[in-house]
Amino acid sequence: MVSYSKCLLWQVHAFQGPVF
Repeated sequence: MVSYSKCLLWQVHAFQGPVF
């Protein structure tokens, strides 16, 4: 479940703007 949550968070970050 944690992996799924992280995936969603990563997608949101990518949409807003990837900050690496």
